[in-house]
Parts: sequence; structure tokens; C-alpha cells
Amino acid sequence: MDEGIDASFLRGGTLTVSRSPSQDARTIASVGDDRFWGLGDQHSRLLTKAQCDEMIKVAGTREGAFTPNCARINPAALARGLAIAVEKLGGRVFEQTDALSLRPGSVNTSGGKISAETIVIANEAWSPQIPERKRSIVPIYSLMIATEPLSKDFWNEIGWRNGETLTDARRMIIYAQRTADDRIAFGGRGAPYHFGSRIKDSYDSDFRTFRLLEKALIEMFPSASDAAITHRWGGPLGVPRDWESSVGINENRSLAWAGGYIGDGVTTTNLAGRTLADLITGNSSPLTDLPWVGHQSKKWEVEPLRWLGIRAMGGLTRSIDATEARTKRPARLRNRILDSFTGH
Repeated sequence: MDEGIDASFLRGGTLTVSRSPSQDARTIASVGDDRFWGLGDQHSRLLTKAQCDEMIKVAGTREGAFTPNCARINPAALARGLAIAVEKLGGRVFEQTDALSLRPGSVNTSGGKISAETIVIANEAWSPQIPERKRSIVPIYSLMIATEPLSKDFWNEIGWRNGETLTDARRMIIYAQRTADDRIAFGGRGAPYHFGSRIKDSYDSDFRTFRLLEKALIEMFPSASDAAITHRWGGPLGVPRDWESSVGINENRSLAWAGGYIGDGVTTTNLAGRTLADLITGNSSPLTDLPWVGHQSKKWEVEPLRWLGIRAMGGLTRSIDATEARTKRPARLRNRILDSFTGH
């Protein structure tokens, strides 16, 4: 159903650029994974440097890959639009209400007890604040910056005409888009995990991470070095122990769940919502046969092991990227160790 939500949606695909020999190998392997799962050239393909530059001219590009299966979007506008759509359909949205504990069929909140035939757990990064979900998810922060609107000369120089989203093949994830008002919105991981899976508004700002994002932005787009950074923000993602999203429901359909999106929730939540609708109503469908339905991730380790492990992963990721950028060779041992942490 088209709800007519204006969220600056533009399906331009995703360009992944490779800027070192190690990134070359990861880019080739990523497309190889798509082939393994039966996805052909119409879903992803390798690109030469010239083909990458024709899309977006990123400094240091060697080669890359492209998939059309992605769109630029303003997620805040989408969230507001969805809330309005729910209310138009007769739903009610209650904000500023803390969920304190839950059981099948009911939730205790800061405003009282809520009962329903089916309770859906969809707290994502905030799951650890509910005692029953303490170790199901950890909050990993992702931060973003945005430039001032950039000049026509800048865009003429680098291209970026078709709304592609952008990333490269480093281990510490970065991502970018050209916004509807001609800014570069540039984000990435790297902010610290906080002991006990704590979440605070103050954690949305980490100036060391913001500086690293600005450095990465200028490395990729040197002609943006004089552009003012007008916005800085962030928030936590929900990460399960095996890094696999899931959706499911218990036997008597009194308790359902969806989550663990690891930053890919804009589209995955849509799929989860449609799947939950079938699960809750008892409707068997192709969606309810998907492999993520009913998947149960194991719990995260207790503290301080959780804090030590996640902090170690962050340090290892930064170390891999720094070493590979300096030596132009893959950090094979550290990559294997990191893969063992993430289960990939």
C-alpha cells in the first residue's frame, strides 16, 4: 500500500568502492557470495575504476561493485510518516512510555499495565533495558555527520547524479548519501560500547568518532575539505550475538518478536512487519517460510566479558583498517580473529 509518505525516496542503488588491495579482495568476495546464492549480474556486478568514477568520483578508487537494490531515504521523515499512517488507520501511538517488564500477553510500563492477545517485542537496541531481554541484544552506536549544501561546481566534479548510496570495503563500516538538499550525509561505526549495555542521550555524540568521520569524508572527497559540518548525531543499533536478524512467535501466539537488524532496519522492519502480520493471524505464507522465522540467537556474554569482547572487536577493526591502509596488504590473522568474533 502506498501511504504517500514524502521521505526523499530515490532508488539509485549502492556503489561500493575499493581503495586498497585488501578492499579489492573483499569487494570481489562480496559479489562472489551473491553468485553463490544465485543472484546474477542484475543484482550485483563488479566495476572498473572508470565505471566507478562515472557514478561517483571518490579519491583513491581502484575498482568497485554496484547493486541496484538500495534506495536513498530520509528515515526520520519515514518514521513520522508511518506514525501518521497508523493513526489514520485507527491505531494509537503512545510515546514517552517505558516498558519495564513483559510476559506473554502483557507488558508493565511506566504508565500502567498493557494487555493484548499478542505482545510484540520490537525494542531493538533498547531491549537490554527490559530484564527478560537483558542479554538478547547489545546496543552498538552508529554516528553521522552532514555537510552544508554543496555547490554545483562540487557536484559537477564528482558526479553522484543518480542518488546512489555509497560505501567502501574497509572493516569499520562507513556509508554516505547525497541528500535531497545537496549535502553529503556521512556515517559510520566506531563509537564505544558502554558497560552493561547502557544507553544515554549523551552517547549519541562522541567527538573522537565525529573527527574520524570528518577525516574519512575528506579523504574520499578532498574538494569538500572546506565545507562546513552543520549536523552531528547518532544512536544505537541492535546487534544479536550471532549477528543474524530474526522474527518469530511462540506456540500460543501470545508473544512475538522481531529485531537484531544491525543497522539495516529501514527495509528489514518492513519485511518483519509483514511477516509478523501473517504469524499473528496464523496465515501460512511464503514470508512465514523464510529462514529467519523462528531463529533464536544465543545470549551475549555476561559483563565484563561482553564489554571486553566488544571493545576488543572495535580496536581490532580499527587496527586492520590502519594496517591495510599503510602496508597495502591484508591483515590476514587479524581478519580471521575478527571474523571469529562476528561469526562470519
